[in-house]
Amino acid sequence: MRPPPTTKPERKSNEKTLLGLLIVIAIGVVAAPFVNGLIMENVLRGQLQKVNELYADQPFAPQFEITRYERGFGTSDIEWTITFPQLQQLEGMKPFILVEKAKHGYLGATSTTSLDRNSWYTEFISEKLNGTDPLTITSEYNLLNGATGTISVEQFELTNDQGNRIVVSPAELMVKTDRAFEKIATHGSFDGFSIPGEVDIEGIAFDSDMKIISSLIMDGTSSFSIDQINFEDSDTNKSINIRLLKRHRR
Repeated sequence: MRPPPTTKPERKSNEKTLLGLLIVIAIGVVAAPFVNGLIMENVLRGQLQKVNELYADQPFAPQFEITRYERGFGTSDIEWTITFPQLQQLEGMKPFILVEKAKHGYLGATSTTSLDRNSWYTEFISEKLNGTDPLTITSEYNLLNGATGTISVEQFELTNDQGNRIVVSPAELMVKTDRAFEKIATHGSFDGFSIPGEVDIEGIAFDSDMKIISSLIMDGTSSFSIDQINFEDSDTNKSINIRLLKRHRR
């Protein structure tokens, strides 16, 4: 049995419903970056407060502060200040300033961070590394899964005050937290560094998956390994070689 044909009023009602749905979807698509920017700011400020509260009783722990937050429709500019109050009093250590530029997406936000506002850092890059910055800091903020930060360092060389050449190989550190900042997972790899004729360290790696209980107590697993350490004495032409150091903790 064939269904009765739709009447003109029914067709118009269906068309209006479909048009309304399309308008709602279009508004959602257009507004998503702005909404995600709002959510990102709330998540950042909430996690910042938890970190400062968690380590408030530790004398040498850093304090984090958002000193500037300029949120636009599709992007945000954020300035962080990290201070070490005890070291600042004892050693005169200056605050670290990080400038983060975020791009709002449909499911979260991504950002890059630089240390260009720190004169000691820009002077080091200019004087020791010929103006080439090997450091890259990126972050990803997901609406459901929390935040992931990645610090990468490209290989670079420099000369110390004694005239020795130091070769630093590529390194990467990834830190992932949930939105509530109750769990934290890290993965780090460092190809090593060497001072030719003196020491050569290769293949450093570490991983951890922890639940934060207090500032001093975490529950989970961690591992650490070094593929090889080689010490050389150029005067006696002797060397000591240590291979495959591993440690796993639960």
